[in-house]
Amino acid sequence: RSPAKPPGSCWAMLNHNPVPGLVETAAANRDYEPGFAAGMMLKDLKLAQDAAMRAGCSTPLGSEAAALFAMFCNAGNAGKDYSAIYRMIRGEV
Repeated sequence: RSPAKPPGSCWAMLNHNPVPGLVETAAANRDYEPGFAAGMMLKDLKLAQDAAMRAGCSTPLGSEAAALFAMFCNAGNAGKDYSAIYRMIRGEV
């Protein structure tokens, strides 16, 4: 069953939902074969954190996301799709 598409819907959840079986074309249905690898997401999060630090800005959510992706990638998942972090958050990996 596909999620409904109400006003204000989230494109990422409608197209890259991390739950297998919800979006036919999502990486979750291909064992998280990367469309955008978790390692690349970590690289981008680190770049954003560096830019924020240079600008004197605090980004607590970005910092937490970078820490989670670092743990995920360091556990051998850097080559998986970024959406596979869902499995770590659920305690599946």
